[in-house]
Amino acid sequence: MTTLLQPSTGYRVTLRSRLLIGRSRRCDLHLSHPSVSAEHAVIWWESNQWWIRDLGSRNGTTIDGRPIRGMQSTPLTTTAELRFGCYPLPWGLESNTPPTPCAVNVETHAIIRAEGSILALPDEEAPTAVIYGSEVASQWLLEQGDDAREVADLEVVSIGGQLWRLHLPQHLEPTVERSADSAPHLAELSLHFEVSADEEHVTLTATTASDEHPLGFGSRAHHYTLLTLARARIDDAALPPASQGWVYQDVLLAMLRLDRARLNLNVYRARRQFAMMHIQNANGLIERRESTRQLRLGVGKLQIRKAGSDSLAPEPSAEVHRATPASPSPGEADSRTPTPACSSARKDGSGHSLPSEFSIIHPTI
Repeated sequence: MTTLLQPSTGYRVTLRSRLLIGRSRRCDLHLSHPSVSAEHAVIWWESNQWWIRDLGSRNGTTIDGRPIRGMQSTPLTTTAELRFGCYPLPWGLESNTPPTPCAVNVETHAIIRAEGSILALPDEEAPTAVIYGSEVASQWLLEQGDDAREVADLEVVSIGGQLWRLHLPQHLEPTVERSADSAPHLAELSLHFEVSADEEHVTLTATTASDEHPLGFGSRAHHYTLLTLARARIDDAALPPASQGWVYQDVLLAMLRLDRARLNLNVYRARRQFAMMHIQNANGLIERRESTRQLRLGVGKLQIRKAGSDSLAPEPSAEVHRATPASPSPGEADSRTPTPACSSARKDGSGHSLPSEFSIIHPTI
């Protein structure tokens, strides 16, 4: 988190994606001084750098005593001294790190900051909307309910009857070749699931071809959702990679015996867990096809192992029969692991999607 510091007083202002400076109370940094214009200057993050521009103020903006000419965009460094008009105290940039995505409640001014590059609203315990960056399209996406759409910096969105102003870096960072000590990219990972005999516990680890030590994710309730999607992807191993593992959301809900809110919470928690482990492109862990409401696991290198066994689980072979999944009692979906009998209800033996009244039983691993 980067701040703008007033060295003589120690006063700090957190830098969001864009900071408007001026005498007007509409500004993010309000400087009550007669030489400061109503909207004097703006600081923003772009192309892996902080920038400043004078907005045509009467008394100008200087960097290390040199005026910014016209409306010129000027890069900022941590050693630069900023002055606005004749305001007596200088300012400086404390670090050149990117801003943390956040949302500000329009009415209460409460601030929600992203955790691990994922912004959950109205809070991370019970999010009804999730905002994250799409590495493929270099855009920010808002997932709310069953829908996903692009959102932009400073856009105001309605979440749960409240208005939130989004502060999002204007450009996602390009993918770079990682060094030996940097965090791995999602595409490099192999996921290893260890499943208890009763399928109540799913332990997840991840490895890469270049790293000796696996990443341990422990055992979490949302890992069963990942396991179910992993089984679907293994089941499609004969298909082209782009076609593997897609599951209709309604079918997945029946398989897991969850409601949509709980499924979305599991997706958020899984992505967030990977992001907190500094996995690059953690948001791609679960992929969505919005036009067909399908989901799949975004990792193709998978292993499933029964706890206590040295052998990998066999690829499932499908046996089709009619079954209507039992509806959970109120509150039950939030508290229990889905039964293994529903773990692969998705397709018929030819790979075609089934109506919701069909399910498939795979051999228990």
